[in-house]
Amino acid sequence: MLRKLKNPGKQAIRRAEDWLKHLYFAETDHTGFGTEETPAGLDRHKRQSLEILRRHGWIEGNDDHPHLTPEGRRHAHNLVRRHRLFETWLARHTGHQPTHWHRLAELKEHELTDEQVREMEARLGAPLLDPHGDPIPALDGSWHPTRHIPLHRASDGQILRIVHLEDEPQSLLQQLLNYGFYPGALLKVLGRARDNLHLAFEGHRIILPLKLARHIAVAPVDTSLWNENIFKLSFLPKSATACIVRLADDLRGLPRQRLLDLGFVPGARVRVYLISPLGDPTAYDIKGSTVALRSEQSGKILVELCED
Repeated sequence: MLRKLKNPGKQAIRRAEDWLKHLYFAETDHTGFGTEETPAGLDRHKRQSLEILRRHGWIEGNDDHPHLTPEGRRHAHNLVRRHRLFETWLARHTGHQPTHWHRLAELKEHELTDEQVREMEARLGAPLLDPHGDPIPALDGSWHPTRHIPLHRASDGQILRIVHLEDEPQSLLQQLLNYGFYPGALLKVLGRARDNLHLAFEGHRIILPLKLARHIAVAPVDTSLWNENIFKLSFLPKSATACIVRLADDLRGLPRQRLLDLGFVPGARVRVYLISPLGDPTAYDIKGSTVALRSEQSGKILVELCED
C-alpha cells in the first residue's frame, strides 16, 4: 500500500482530484443551489485519495474532517473551470447528448492543460454559464453571481426562467430533460396539489413531482415576458398556420444552424403539410419549400398562431 501511495497511478490521481472537487463543493456553494453528494464509488478509495491530496499539500486535517488548503482550493477551482468549459464546448460543437456531457467532462477535466483551457475559453467567447446553468469560474477565481430559488419554493402565479438543471446523477437529468426543460426556458406556476406542481410550459400543462422540482433552479422575471399564446411547432394542428417566434435556447451549434438555413427563422410562416402514418416525422411548408422534421426538432421551434 505504501508503494502505491508513493507512486500513484493516473486512476488513483483522478479519484483523488474527484475527492478534491467534492470537498470544494462542500466548502463553496458554487452554484447557489446546494452542495453535491459524494460521487459514486469514491468512498471505497477515500483513505488513499486523501493521502494523495495531503501529500500534494491540497488538504489539511484528519480523514474524518479534511479541509482544503489555499493551494488545494485553487486546484479544485481549476478542475471545475475545466469541467464546465468542456461541457460548454460539447454542447456547442458536438452531437453528444446532454446526458453525456457531465460524464465526458468528468474524464477530460483531468487531462486538459492550462493552455488548452485558455484557448477553448477564447473560442467559446468567455461564457459565464455552462449548458446546465452553472457559473463557469474565471481565471482569477471569481464567477458570475446567480440569484435563484428551487422551483418547488416558487409561488402560484409566478413567471419564472429556468436557470439551472441538476446534472447529477445522469438518471435525474434525463427525467428533467424528458419534460423538455432547459436553462433559459420560461414557465408559469399554475398551482400545486399534494406532492405535485402544476405548470404551464411552452403551450402545454405539466404536472411535475415536487421531488423533481427541487432540482430545478428558477428566477422570477417580469410578467410582460410571458406569452400564453406561444407553443411548440410540434403541437401545430394540420389546419393552422403559425408564425415562428424563436428557437429554443438549448438548440445549439449545427442543429440550430440547419433549421435557420431551412428557413425556420423568427417571423416566418409555417404550416403542416403532411403527417406521417406513425405521427413522426411531420412535413411542413415554409418559405416555398417542404421540410420534414422529427418531433424532437419541431419541439425546439416556438410559434404562435398567425393573425391573417
